[in-house]
Amino acid sequence: MPGIARKIIICAAVDGLIIQPFVTKGQRPAQPLRIKYGDASITPASREQIPDVSQPNSSFEAFGVIGLITVSRLSYLITITRRKQVAQVCGFPIYVVTEVAVTPCTSQQEAGEAIAKTASELQDRNADKDADESDSDDYVELPTSGDEVEDPAQEAKADKDKGSEAVKSTVAKDVIGRRGSYGRFAQTWFSKSCPFAPSSGGR
Repeated sequence: MPGIARKIIICAAVDGLIIQPFVTKGQRPAQPLRIKYGDASITPASREQIPDVSQPNSSFEAFGVIGLITVSRLSYLITITRRKQVAQVCGFPIYVVTEVAVTPCTSQQEAGEAIAKTASELQDRNADKDADESDSDDYVELPTSGDEVEDPAQEAKADKDKGSEAVKSTVAKDVIGRRGSYGRFAQTWFSKSCPFAPSSGGR
């Protein structure tokens, strides 16, 4: 029994789309599938039916198949072209799908054009990703002689002082801004509780 395919290759044959499992070293080859143009029926494909995929943009690699959708009697193959690992359960990675490819199952010409476009976009994206990784590895920012070295302890103390000042400032603003709201209450409370509070008659 063939193992689980980690990737698949999508290409356009004369009579249908070909889904060929990507075989790694040591794996047993799996039989490719054909999605017929028009009715999108799925049947096994012989290796003689697989076109030459050595030509540029004649095929693209996908991580899996989401399914087939039919819109107004036209069928489309939805495949996973980009993914992102978000978790790991029992040693197995969990991925989320970030991008898909839509390939029409109408004719060899339309399927070939869509495959060429998808392959070109994937190649450009991989080239940009490699360039970004190379730039991030080569670029190292070094402090100049005029740069000040920041002390984490001093920063923490400064943040704490700023926080306490902000609290005091907020309390002061509340007292000043709301003095008309509870000023009479405070005056009445002090006149009742404090024996040294001035009386209303004044002496």
